[in-house]
Formats: sequence, C-alpha cells, structure tokens
Amino acid sequence: MSREYADEENAQAVTDALDCTGCGGASGKFDDGAFDHSSFLPNQPLEDQFHIQQLNIDLCRLRNTIRDLHSLSFKLDQKILDLSHELENMRSAIDNKRGKDMQILVELLQQLKDAERKEFVLDTNVLACEDKISCHTSTIRLACEDEISYQSRSTIGFFDLDNAVIGSVSKLNSLKRELSMKKREILSLRCQLDDVPVQTELIQYERRFSELYAQIQARHRLTRRQYAAYNALLKVKDLMLKEISLLDSINLQFKDAMKTPTGQYKLLDSMEVILKGTEYKLEKAKQELLAEQKLCDNLLEKHNKALEDQRHFSFLLKSFQVACTKYEKLRELTPAGSRIRCFRAMSVLLSPCCSFHSLATTSGLRLQPTNTPKITKERWSHGFESSARIFAYYGLTIPPYKLDALEPYMSKRTLELHWGRHHRGYVESLNKQLKNSRFYGFTMEELIKTAYNNGNPLPEFNNAAQVWNHDFFWESMQPDGGKVPWGGLLQQIEKDFGSFSNFKDEFMLNATGLFGSGWVWLTLKREEKRLAITRTSNAFCPLVFNDIPIIVLDMWEHAYYLDYKDDKAAYVSKFLNHLVSWHSATLRIARAEAFVNLGEPKIPVA
Repeated sequence: MSREYADEENAQAVTDALDCTGCGGASGKFDDGAFDHSSFLPNQPLEDQFHIQQLNIDLCRLRNTIRDLHSLSFKLDQKILDLSHELENMRSAIDNKRGKDMQILVELLQQLKDAERKEFVLDTNVLACEDKISCHTSTIRLACEDEISYQSRSTIGFFDLDNAVIGSVSKLNSLKRELSMKKREILSLRCQLDDVPVQTELIQYERRFSELYAQIQARHRLTRRQYAAYNALLKVKDLMLKEISLLDSINLQFKDAMKTPTGQYKLLDSMEVILKGTEYKLEKAKQELLAEQKLCDNLLEKHNKALEDQRHFSFLLKSFQVACTKYEKLRELTPAGSRIRCFRAMSVLLSPCCSFHSLATTSGLRLQPTNTPKITKERWSHGFESSARIFAYYGLTIPPYKLDALEPYMSKRTLELHWGRHHRGYVESLNKQLKNSRFYGFTMEELIKTAYNNGNPLPEFNNAAQVWNHDFFWESMQPDGGKVPWGGLLQQIEKDFGSFSNFKDEFMLNATGLFGSGWVWLTLKREEKRLAITRTSNAFCPLVFNDIPIIVLDMWEHAYYLDYKDDKAAYVSKFLNHLVSWHSATLRIARAEAFVNLGEPKIPVA
C-alpha cells in the first residue's frame, strides 16, 4: 500500500510539472516524441526560450528524484518485512517464556502447599510435646516439695557445717588478698631492681660522664678565653676613648697656646706629663705580659710533665701485665701456700711505683678479662682466685638500650648477630693485635688517626676503626627515634641542605648508591663550617679526614640482611623515620660548636 501511494504522489508531481510547461501534461501521458523542441523554440521570444530551458533542466532533476524515490521505497519495503519477521519471532519467544514461567509458578505453588501442610503437622507435634513437658514438670515439682519438706526437718544438723564453710571461705579470701599484696610488693621490688644499673652500665655511665666532664671543661676554657679577650678589648676601648678625649682637648687648646710664649711653655709641660704617663702605662703592660708569659711557661711545663707521667704509668701498667702473666704461669706450677707469698712479693716490688688501681685510672684504659665481664677488688685481694688472663686493652661497649628495644624496625636477632658476633669479633681481633704493638696505651681516636698513616693504613687500623664505628652507630639510634630534629641542629640542616626533606632525600641517595660495604655519615666539616653527607668504604671513618661525625648508618650487609634482605631503601627509610637518635645528634652538634664556629660570633656579657 505504501509503495502504490508513493507512486501515485510521484505521478501527480510529474503531471503538475508538465501542465506548467504546457507539454500535454493535462492528458496524464508523457511522451518524449510529442514535445518538438525545434518547432517550438523559433516561435517564442528569447525570455520564453530561457524559461523553457530552465523547465527542461528541472524536468531532468525530477526524473532523477523519481528514480531515487523508487529505490528508497523498495528499501523501506524490505525493512518493513524484516521488522515484521522480528516481531513475529519476539511474539513466539514471549509465548514460550510465558509458558515456562507459568510452569515454574505452578511448581512453586505446589511447594508452598506442601510447606503449609508440614507446618500444620509440626504445630500439632509441638502442642503435644508441651502438654507432656507440663505434666512431667508438675510431677517433678511435687517430688521436690516433698524432699524439701523432709530436709527442713534436719536443717539443725547442717547449720554448724555451713558456718564452718563460710569461715573457711573468708579465710581463703583473706589469704588471697595477702598473696596479691605480696605479689604486688615483689613486682615493685623487681621494678626497682630493674631500674638499678648493673656493673657494666655503671662503667659505661662513668665513661660517658668523664667524656662529658672533659667536654664541659674544654668549653669552659674556651669561654674563659673569650671573656679574657672581651675584657682586654674593653680595656683597649677605654684607653682609646681617653686618648681621643685628650687629643680633642689638646686640639682645642693648641691654637690659643701657640699665640704666646707662655702658652707654648705650658703646652710643652702638659705634653711631657702625658708622655711620662704613657711610658708608665707601657712599662706596666710589659710587666703584665712577662707575668702572663711566665704563667704560660709554667703551664707548659706541667703539661709536659703530665705527658711524661702518663707514658711512665702506661709502661708500668704494661710491666704489671707482664708480671701478672708470669704469675699465672707460676701459679699453675706452685702449691697454694707459695702463691700468696709470690703475689705479696710482686706487690712489694710494684708498690714504690704505683698501685694497680692508680695505674688503671691514670692511663684512661679499662681493664677487662678475656672470659669474665668485670674484675673486683676482692678477687685481687684473695690471691688471684680466677684463672682469667688480664689485658688492659679495649672492651666491648654495650648498646645504650636493650637488644629488643628497636623492634620491629631492627630485630633482636639482627642485634645479637651484629653486636654479639661481628662487633665482639672486631674487639677481640684488635686486642690480639695490640699485645705486642707500639700503640699500647693510645686512646681509640689516637690509635685510629695514627694507624691511618696518611692514607697507608697499618694492620691495626681496620679493627680499631670498626670498633669505633660500631660504638658510634649504637649511639646514633634510640627506641622511638626518627621524626624531625629540633633547635640548632634543624636550623643548621635547613641552612646547609635547604630543607629537612632535601637532607633525607640526599641521605637516601648516598646510602642506596654506596657500592659494596661501608658507612654513611652526617659530618661537620671543620674547614667549610657546614654539615655534609659523606660515604666511606669498609672501615674508614671521618676522624681520619679531621671531620666531626654527627650520625652514622652501617651499610654492611650483616646490619640489614636478616630484616630487609636486599632492600636497602626500606632499611634506610626505617632508620631515618623510626631509629635515628636526633637527641644524640643535637648533643654532638652542641659539642662541635666549641671547635667550629657555625655562625656569627656572640660577644659575651660580663
């Protein structure tokens, strides 16, 4: 129907176009031969001919349009047929699905009826069970009432038993309270005992206090020198002010004095008086300078004498050790009675020089046996009851916290391996090297700097530097560390690195980029007067470069492999964020300011 309707509309449009042209369109027929162009054109004016040509062009366009409309109508018919087929398919699918849904609905209704039937049967069974239970409980209640009535007649016999049970329960409760009080007292005593430092901690505290005392004394000496310089400058300032005022007065009186001879004589007299006063002050200054020079010479002599005494005491201590070794050998070969006589004879021989305690305290070394952690006076007074051999070398420093205090960022297992095996091995190897070494009696810093030998390390250098590096590493960490530093240290970091985050990034870059084993340090450069991050390989440390270390991170594999495997970045990140001791770093930077001026000098006020 749609196609026939479209054809009719197209035919009507063509007919109307032909009627307009006057070419027989009214008859409803179109014939190409009926329209004679040659006979028609000469009889018409030029304008009519132009219109006719335009109409012919329009006619051609209409023919093309008709062909396009025919093709479009055919395509529309095809689409209508396809849509009708799809509609039929959808209707059939809907009918099939509706049938399946109806079947499922019927099944569900049947299951619902079965469930209602089962529910009814269950309700009836429940009611029957409730009746049975009520009958049974009534019989039990009657039996219990009879039993209670029977026992109420004999309650008099059990009254004493109840009182005894109540009394024993009260006694038990009182004993429990006393026991809990005793436990609390025991716990408080244990806490107090835990707070009491052991012998090794006391030794470490004593060493730390002595170091702090020496540093404080050095700072006091520096402060006294600064005060003396300031007071000298004040004196110079006063003298300069007096001279300026005198010169001003002379300048004012000079013109008037030169006018008359009397004034000239008075001026010369006043200048002579001034010259005499100046000579007197100069002589007094020379005397003070001589007195200061004598004082300096006396102090230098005392210093040289103290150094000689120290060397002498070190020699005596080494001789005493040799004597102790010989005594140990004789002790193994002689009976008990002769041991005491031998020790008394040895003590008499050594008594004119110095005592054992004075030797140990004067030399600044710690006496430590190879097998036991400490030596007491009682052991010496009873004739060497222990067979431990004595060495006046270096001991194993205990970390300033428990081995499990740094968990979970550094495990107890790592510290037991790192401190208990590797650090201890360095100490023992160093002590073996120092038995017959010329470095006997040196402090650790002196030993490291001397054994460095200007870039050609001696055999003692590696073990000595590793011992010192590990001591410094333990003190560079603390439980609940990390976070952000404070005070002058933070200001100096921001001044030298731009910001604290820049410092962390640079430290991370240096630590992860270190090839092989070594250490990463935050140091204070003496010459440049600024903080810097440096890397050292193997056992090298900043002491040999005349730098002041502030913090250090151990980048040997045994320091992190058990906890982080080969993830160096995670190890460094945990150190910076959770382990580094900025408290110790702040104390070190404060001590370093006594040797390196980090800012503008502050003039002290007397």
